[in-house]
Amino acid sequence: MSELSGRSAPSDLADAVVLDRGEMSFITGEPPTADVVAIDPIRYVAWPKAELRSFLAEHPSLRAAWQAVLGADLVGKLRAA
Repeated sequence: MSELSGRSAPSDLADAVVLDRGEMSFITGEPPTADVVAIDPIRYVAWPKAELRSFLAEHPSLRAAWQAVLGADLVGKLRAA
C-alpha cells in the first residue's frame, strides 16, 4: 500500500486500486471506465492490485468486510441513478 499526494497522472495508478477509481475493475478484471480529477489538492491511498489480492486472500474476514463496503457503495450508486 502506498500513500500518494500531490499530482499523479492516470498512468501512475494504472495497476492500483483506489476507492472510487478502480474498485469495480478490481472485481471484474476489466479496465477502469472513468478517471477522477480533483480540483483541489487531495491525499489518497492506492494499493497495487496484486498486493491487495494477496492481502485479501490471507485475511478472509477483511475481504468480506471490504466486499460489504463495495456492495453498499454500489447500491447507493444504483439508487442515485
